[in-house]
Amino acid sequence: MAITGGICFSLVYKMNLRCAGKKLWNKCFRGATIITSVEYVVGCIVNLKLKWDVWDYSNLFLNIKGQVCLLYTALWFFLSIPMIFLSTLLHKKICGRSSHKLSSSFKRLLKKPTF
Repeated sequence: MAITGGICFSLVYKMNLRCAGKKLWNKCFRGATIITSVEYVVGCIVNLKLKWDVWDYSNLFLNIKGQVCLLYTALWFFLSIPMIFLSTLLHKKICGRSSHKLSSSFKRLLKKPTF
């Protein structure tokens, strides 16, 4: 699952770079779509093919083969918020610049505290 999480973070990071300047809700929707897609593919492999039974959403509303469901897609939407901010911070630290249009409140969080 750590590998799956790393894949999701990498894809959300790339999406965040490509969607610089887009609204946060748009990025979160894309992030939720990415995570749900990866979850479905991995679920089909590890749960259905390999029979590891890591998770089962078959008893939840609007599920697909018990591997993804609407509830968790909504949770991934909100989980995308810290992932987007973390990927923005990571990009700024690695590249020394930010290609994103940040809100003024988030810019204040990125500044180093002055004493």
